[in-house]
Order: sequence, then structure tokens, then C-alpha cells
Amino acid sequence: MMKQKIAIGFACLALLGWIGLPAGAENLVYDGSFEEQAPAETWPHYGDVFGWEFSGGKGLNDKSGPFWDNADESQVNGKQVLFAQNPQIFYQDIEGFQQGKEYTLRFLERVRNCCGSPLPPLHLIVRIEGEEMVPEHKVPVEAFVPYEIDFVAVRDGFQTLEFEIIAPEGGDVTLLLDAVSIVPKGEANPYPTPPPVAPKSWPITAMFTTTPPTIDGVLNVATEYANAQVVDLRKSTLDAQDPYDPTATHGGTLLPTAATAGVTDDNDLSALIYFLWDNTGLYVAVDAKDEEMIVFENPCGTYDCSAGGVNQGDTFQLCIDYDSVKATDGQQAGTKVFIPSWALTTNADDVKYFQQFWPVSDPNPMTGIKYNMKTKAGGYVLEAMIPWSAFTAGGETFTKPFPPVDGQVCGLLPMLEDQDPATGAGVTFMYTAGDGGNIIANASKYSVMTFKKVTTPTQNWILY
Repeated sequence: MMKQKIAIGFACLALLGWIGLPAGAENLVYDGSFEEQAPAETWPHYGDVFGWEFSGGKGLNDKSGPFWDNADESQVNGKQVLFAQNPQIFYQDIEGFQQGKEYTLRFLERVRNCCGSPLPPLHLIVRIEGEEMVPEHKVPVEAFVPYEIDFVAVRDGFQTLEFEIIAPEGGDVTLLLDAVSIVPKGEANPYPTPPPVAPKSWPITAMFTTTPPTIDGVLNVATEYANAQVVDLRKSTLDAQDPYDPTATHGGTLLPTAATAGVTDDNDLSALIYFLWDNTGLYVAVDAKDEEMIVFENPCGTYDCSAGGVNQGDTFQLCIDYDSVKATDGQQAGTKVFIPSWALTTNADDVKYFQQFWPVSDPNPMTGIKYNMKTKAGGYVLEAMIPWSAFTAGGETFTKPFPPVDGQVCGLLPMLEDQDPATGAGVTFMYTAGDGGNIIANASKYSVMTFKKVTTPTQNWILY
């Protein structure tokens, strides 16, 4: 479909320079931060949208308007975002491309928390000159999510950047968009923003490693995890202020399954947890304390069954939603929440002590995972490597790239489980966040993990 070019005005704007961009940044997108035009003085403060063409409702909003009801200004660039309503295509014809040259497209996306209960899904497709850069995907409502896509210019001069909104189930849907940029590949992001952090969260950072840890169940922090952030999971820190981010509290939960169950002190149940990653996969190490260690086997003999299995004993469980910023409703097929559970064992890669829940449906219980979980005096150590290929072993598709890009976020739930039959207690679950109801299906305040592609920590990881 041919579109009218909107070069008029660009030449004059170029003389003024790109307002608000860092020195040296060459953003080809005009007003990608939607700050050039002030919002209308009278409510609802929509404001005009310069440089873009729309086939449906649109406008600009700051936090005083009605179309930005679920966001934090710290997640975006500037004070305003674009809103685009209901199914439509909006686009900008962009000048300055060089044929064969590589460029990087970046943007932040989110859905307005309105209207309807439950919120109807809003899907988005992003194209450049008709070629799909980001396939159709559901846009999250929980937080602004960053995208970063590299592409090659197909010709000199103009190319069209196009966003298509789809409402598969109808209803009133509104996309929020900000920090749209196209720069030559390798140039800095013109709109750097901090990664989204949930209001009650554990700001977990997974640092990149060039030296993968040895998966042997022997934890050597000084040599293998020296640059990893320490995630401290214990009763006293469940709802404590976070030393890494004073604005965040952990929002954790201690959920006994019987009236007499519970964690008495740190020796009864606690852990230090470390995350690293590289282009092969995600590494996790757990240094746990547990006074009364109970070894549970998976009764099914395979990874997936209806029986409680290994997660009814002394277990570490990890829920990861790679495409979202919260790992919700993990025990439903098709939700793309990756949930491996490891039970105590002195043997590496023993299927009897490992259980993989949905969405993986491949009969191979390991899906390429390597792990070793060994008991020690007063506790246990787990080391595991989850290859990126394990996420797609059941045929699932994802909109975020494997391996992650710098600054990419995902929903994460580290969870300790404790079985103390000598006290007559059932299983106690201790995890970083949730609503105190069903630990998976109804949880609403999960942690966010940010992947950083640097090997040196940007802050000093400290313990409590």
C-alpha cells in the first residue's frame, strides 16, 4: 500500500536539531519520544501528534490525562507517551536510510489498563517497509516493555515504519508507545531509560559471564559467581526494603499449606541465589539452609504428571515468563511460563529428582538442562544451566530474542519449598512475591529480572 510521504517540515526540523537527544545521537524517527508538542491545556490533554499518520484515534498524554492510568514516569522518556486507540495502522515515513546499511529499531510498548473486565487483549505488529520486524504479539499491561531489533535498509532515502494494532476479541483497547528510535547499528539508544521495576519487587539483575560456571553442585562464589548479584531469600527479608533499590520492597510471601507449617528461622529455610547468563543459557546457583532435609522423588518417573512429585518436598522451584514482566498462571499449557523444580539429590541430572511443568510437552524431561544438587551440612547446593533452547522445546514461540539483548526483562519467581514431617507440618512455600493466594495461578506481584550484557557489576552487591 502506497502512503503519502511526510517529508514536508522535516528539512526545517533538521535545521533545529533533534530536541532532547544526547549529543551525537542520530535518531531517524521524528519525535520518537513524543515530547515536541505540548499537550492541550484543557482536559483531557490529548495534544497533537506531529510526524505520524493514523487511521484511528490517537493523541498524546501525560500523567494528568485519562489514557495513561497505569504507568510510572520513570519507565519512559520524558513526560508524555503516544496513545493509539483500537484496531488501526499508524506510520511515519522516515528519511535518511542508506541501502545495505544496518540499523537498530527500539521502542517501549504497553497497554492502557482499560476498559473491560477482564481487559481485552491488544496485539501489535511492527513493520519496516512492509517487512515484519516484530511479529504479532500480545502487548503487556503490567509495565512498559522495551524492544530492540536490527535490520538492513533495503534502499536509500525513505522507508516506512508502521505499527498495526489488532484487537482479536474486540473491545476498547489502547496502545501506549514511547521512545521510538532508529539509529545506525552500534550507536547508543537516544532514549535510555531504566528497566521497568514492579512496585513490590526484587530488582534482580542477571549479569553476563564469559566464563560459565561448572555445574558440579560445588559453589565457588569467588571464582564462578564473583560478579553475580546475591538474591537473599529468607523470612526476615520477605517484606523488607531492598538495599539495591530503596524505592522497592520485596513483597515476598511465606505460605504454609498446613496450620502447623511454617519457617521458624533462617536455619530452617533460607537461601542465597545467584543468576548469570551467556549466549548459551541461564545459570542459577542456590546456596540453601534446611535443618531437616527430606529427599522426594518424582513419582511419575518423568518430568510432567498430575501428582505433586518433587515439589512436595525440600525443593527449589523457578518460574520464568520470558515474554512478560510477571510469571502468571504458570500451570496452564500455552502460557509460556517455564517451571523447573529440583529436589535434593547427590546425583547430577537424575530425572527422579527433577520435574518440569508446563508448557514443555516434549517427553525428554531434561530438555537440555544440566544440573547438580547436593546435600551438605545443614542445607544443600544447587547449580543448573537452562539452555535457551529449552524454552522452545515444547514448540512454544516467543517475541523476545534468544539470547537476550542488553536491558531485556522477564518475569521471575525463585521459590524455596520446605517439608518438615517430624513437626507434623506440611509443605511451606517461601517466594519473592505474590498475593498470598494460589502461589502460581493468582500471583500478581512477581519479580522482574533484567539481563545486563556487561561482566562488571554496576553497583556493589551487598548482603543484609
